[in-house]
Amino acid sequence: MELRGKTAIVTGSSRGIGKSYAIALAQAGASVVLAARTQKHAVTPPRPVTPGQRQVSGQLPGSLDETAAEIISAGGTAVPISCDVTQENSVQALVATTIARFGKIDILVNNAAVFPRGHYLEETPERFDTLFHINVLGYYLTCKHVLPHMIKQRSGSIINLSSTGTLMGGSGKGNAVSKDLLYYHMSKAAINRMTTFLADEVSEYGIAVNALTPGGNKTPGMDDAMGADFDYAADRRPLPPPTPERLGPPLIWLAQQTAATYTGKIVTTPDFRKTWP
Repeated sequence: MELRGKTAIVTGSSRGIGKSYAIALAQAGASVVLAARTQKHAVTPPRPVTPGQRQVSGQLPGSLDETAAEIISAGGTAVPISCDVTQENSVQALVATTIARFGKIDILVNNAAVFPRGHYLEETPERFDTLFHINVLGYYLTCKHVLPHMIKQRSGSIINLSSTGTLMGGSGKGNAVSKDLLYYHMSKAAINRMTTFLADEVSEYGIAVNALTPGGNKTPGMDDAMGADFDYAADRRPLPPPTPERLGPPLIWLAQQTAATYTGKIVTTPDFRKTWP
């Protein structure tokens, strides 16, 4: 129960990686505020249709209510709150509700993101704008409105989810999951730079800011993007499902850090306890 008495916000926690992180935080004793665009069912934004690709369904399993029920049934504390991270008033309401309920925010996990596939010359400015609004603007807005509370209490940990694709020397050629993801990796590269610069800016207040890459995970969003007929086993990197047991330990460790102990880092889940901390 390393996080007993702490309050955490996890965006995009209705399914997949975000859900696993929320459960892991609750298991560690934190009270968890669950945030996603809709409380009962989320619909993905439109994604490009290009030669040789399929249109994603936009209908994914899981909801904030289901995540909350799972945490509560296990004896944890969870509050689901609808929040569109691209809308500042929605983020302000999320933060205000959290403060009203728990009086503080100790941990922010920025996880909400979209995972579109598309070829460079066939993407549209509209879809490009949608991706960066969710994957970059959303992180900026949550940090903007959570940080004043962390600064006031002179403590806190922000964990921004990134991608191993930003750390690769090449394009990931030969790995079918890595193809056609330029825009996604561009957005995550922006998050890496935001993390390192923000860590410097708020270090005087004791706040840790780090970026964590969860590695490959077979999530509902991945399944929807790749298609039901995609053969994961034939890919060079078969993907395991996300579980709190596998993904939780590095997140819990980062959630306990301060500016004095560990901040401004971009780290990967598979390397936890191997090359970091």
